Amino acid sequence: LLREVELKAGAYEWVKDYIYRDGLLLASQHRTEGHQHHALSHLGTTRMLTNRCGERVKRYELLPYGDTISAPANDTETRRFTGHQRDLGSPTNTTDDLEYMHARYYGVKMGRLLSVDPGEADAWIPGSWNRYSYAYNSPTVLADPDGEAPSAVLTLPLAAGGTSTAAVGGALLATGAYGASAAVMIYFVVAHAEPLGPAQVEQIQAVNCHTSPAEARRKRENPAKPVSSHPPADASGETTTPPPPPADPGGGRTGRKVSRDQRDNADRRIEKARQRWREADSKPNKTPEDKAKVEKLRRELDRLIDKKKASEEHARWAQHS
Repeated sequence: LLREVELKAGAYEWVKDYIYRDGLLLASQHRTEGHQHHALSHLGTTRMLTNRCGERVKRYELLPYGDTISAPANDTETRRFTGHQRDLGSPTNTTDDLEYMHARYYGVKMGRLLSVDPGEADAWIPGSWNRYSYAYNSPTVLADPDGEAPSAVLTLPLAAGGTSTAAVGGALLATGAYGASAAVMIYFVVAHAEPLGPAQVEQIQAVNCHTSPAEARRKRENPAKPVSSHPPADASGETTTPPPPPADPGGGRTGRKVSRDQRDNADRRIEKARQRWREADSKPNKTPEDKAKVEKLRRELDRLIDKKKASEEHARWAQHS
């Protein structure tokens, strides 16, 4: 739950509640507009609002980097591009609107972040060379949940008829950067205790292992058989040693552009990050600080996997250019 209040005559008055489930914006309750449902894109951007009767009340059309093509006039909705909070400057002008992405601010008019990327550029990802670029210049397939590093989009479906058990963990007060209305946003940390279903687990495995959900399900149902360390025997009973694999030529029009060393180094970094995440996630009775550490390690693991995937895709593109 995210609650918006405003300061009037020395007291805070309730303005609006935003309701989330599994990290996705589900609905909102406004003091004058009432209950509204949010229809999201695959990036988590609000595209349409409907009332409790299912009637459309607002619709948003956006360019790839989040700039608005069409929207209601003088709209004060603050949950905009990829679900981030928008700091509204002038209610009649969008040129000074900024998206608050936690670590950095993002300008949808420019399609650029307003400060440099705290991470290091990757020579194999051209989109990371510009330290102000957003989502490696791939805003239709990547999102930046915290302003630190792009990550692949994972949308978990809601189970039909399922219920959610939530526990409010704490609160954080923050003031907006624009205007003199002294608006205050109160963030409640909500932890869902409902277990994930098989379909959700398959999607998570597919993202971590770069396979489809169907492939993740096949591997779970038919685990690989252990391979014997003894060489196979021929018809006479004599053991034979298979020939060594051909050397990797590297380069060439049909060869791989990513060297074996680079691939192995990336795999080692991913495996170390995955091990750190698993160790932190397996800790019982986690405190809010432990949960924040687990989430940070998970984002780091996703970032390394995305970097490797982007490097391989760039190599395939260069191979046929």
